[in-house]
Amino acid sequence: YFRKIFIAKFGTNPKNYIIEKRILHAKSIIDSGDFTTVKELALAVGYKDPLYFGKIFKKHFGISPIEMNK
Repeated sequence: YFRKIFIAKFGTNPKNYIIEKRILHAKSIIDSGDFTTVKELALAVGYKDPLYFGKIFKKHFGISPIEMNK
């Protein structure tokens, strides 16, 4: 029931909503330059595995976090 209401209100399911928020937060951290490694960035936005984070990030933006930082 929660999922149905959530989708009606936000237009996406809770999992995708959280991923979107985390990835956008990661982009804002990249833009501000407040990180030194992808691992640090992944941990800052709630991902324990930097490789998985990089995969999700690349799927969303089409480039890796390293490429975006250049």
